[in-house]
Amino acid sequence: MKINKKINKHNFGYIKIKPTSNNIFITLTDSLGNVLLSRHSGLLNFKGSKKKTPYVASQVIRNLMEDIKKSNIRIKLYILQVHGYIRNSSINSVIRELDILKVRNIFYIQYLNMKTHNGLRLKKKRRL
Repeated sequence: MKINKKINKHNFGYIKIKPTSNNIFITLTDSLGNVLLSRHSGLLNFKGSKKKTPYVASQVIRNLMEDIKKSNIRIKLYILQVHGYIRNSSINSVIRELDILKVRNIFYIQYLNMKTHNGLRLKKKRRL
């Protein structure tokens, strides 16, 4: 009996990168925000302070791209969304790894930084 695997075709795929202080989360969603695949450094059996290194971030994106190919997901263009601090070294290694893997169909890179609501903290009042 022949089993036909369904091929999911999407015009846009969002790769959302969220580096935290201890981990890195990379999620693939469709244009409606439904999660297709999700990976983080704990799934690759990295523990402790190794989880936040740029090497592990590049391994997570490599693992995600391999799983995209295995699961028959066809995406025409990728939009890269980065949450958090722009100069994080793990973000730079993810972008370099995408270039090494020859992912040429990145349409747009979007940086989503959180802004503070109330501005800077006021100076302490002087007590006499």
